[in-house]
Amino acid sequence: MTTKTQTLKIDQIRIDGGTQPRVAIDEDVVVEYADLYVEGVDLPPVTVFHDGSTYWLADGFHRYWASKQTEREAIAVDVQQGTRRDAILYSVGANATHGLRRSNADKRKAVLTMLQDDEWSQYSDHEIARQCNVTQPTVGRHRASLKQFISENTPATDQTAPQPESSLKQFISEDGSKSTQIAEKSTSKLPQNDGSSLPSQQRTYKTKHGTVSSMKTGKIGRTSKSKTSKTPRFGKNAYRPKACHSEDGPVPMRAISLPLKNPIQAARSMISIYGDDYMRQVATELNRIFQSQKGLSNDCTAHEPHGTADSDHLHERHTGHCQPVA
Repeated sequence: MTTKTQTLKIDQIRIDGGTQPRVAIDEDVVVEYADLYVEGVDLPPVTVFHDGSTYWLADGFHRYWASKQTEREAIAVDVQQGTRRDAILYSVGANATHGLRRSNADKRKAVLTMLQDDEWSQYSDHEIARQCNVTQPTVGRHRASLKQFISENTPATDQTAPQPESSLKQFISEDGSKSTQIAEKSTSKLPQNDGSSLPSQQRTYKTKHGTVSSMKTGKIGRTSKSKTSKTPRFGKNAYRPKACHSEDGPVPMRAISLPLKNPIQAARSMISIYGDDYMRQVATELNRIFQSQKGLSNDCTAHEPHGTADSDHLHERHTGHCQPVA
């Protein structure tokens, strides 16, 4: 298959076609990649499939969201010709040898993506294992669980078929306005680019009576002890800006990550994010604060006796003034 490397605008790439191979996006990894982009590091291109009109993202979702977080307009892509289904089939084996290591839940999702498909479920366990980059026994275990689930949940009559159950999760970016929806299996209409139409998880099948029914598949292959977080997961060390108010109301805030021991790189990163004009204002304000602190330090030193540490004459700085210590 021919691959072409080029640059695409972020808003040209579709992420809502069921091509997300993971159960959830890792916020820590997004922040790490965003830092690298800000520092000028060129990360590997993401992989998209072009069906003639649409670019479907198949590999590189963390890099995609890192680019969105740093407000980049374009991203490097490896373009392969193919349909949305080609992108899904590619995605189930993505990240097996590079990038963030897949969790067991990610591997399970990949296997079930194929086992719940009318065409791919006919593949042998060996072939599905090869496509998903997992072991053959793993596929066999999930296939057996799926068969057992169908058997146990097939109604005697098809008058009361199980209702679809949503298995959606969200990655909310730093300002809470952008999100991506991830579904294990979608048989409903694809969502729009903004993710406003949410896919639902449902599996249709023929019963032993020859009629068509549907079932819930969210818990297939999971133990009773497994729990899925219903709230967005942020990095444990992620900075959460506190609300700041002016006379005109709340002031917009943004959390950023800066190198701790490289002030030159930190300054360049802030300029790239906030722009020259804003950072000149910040520099002026910082200089004013430093000058004020320097003058305050001199005032406090002038009141202290030289060469003594008499507690009756000790002072401390507080709210911009020198006050005696009680």
